[in-house]
Amino acid sequence: MRESAGFDSTVDYMGEEFQQMYLSSIKNPQQLKNRPLIVLGAGKRKAPPGTPDRQWNELKDERDKQLRELVNLSGNSKFIHDPQSGHLIHYDHPEIIPKSIEMIIHAINSKTRLQ
Repeated sequence: MRESAGFDSTVDYMGEEFQQMYLSSIKNPQQLKNRPLIVLGAGKRKAPPGTPDRQWNELKDERDKQLRELVNLSGNSKFIHDPQSGHLIHYDHPEIIPKSIEMIIHAINSKTRLQ
């Protein structure tokens, strides 16, 4: 199969990411028990060059579903979706990172569930 023009397979990690997310979910669904876990999800992602819109939408939906399922790794978890950020959330929306860390620290110190 010929690669699309502008496609760099050395930076395409989507297949590997799907596989790791799937393997984590079936290996041990709550391997973190009740440790606080926050999963951050970016809303902006560009399609790999040459990917038809319909196929890209299906891939995004599947990845979003798998990402949301990562919260099942802990019984004390929260999913935060940031529609304004891409893969580099810490650049696109940097304030979300310390806020998430503060929420984790608070849950640990107060021995409460994530809010």
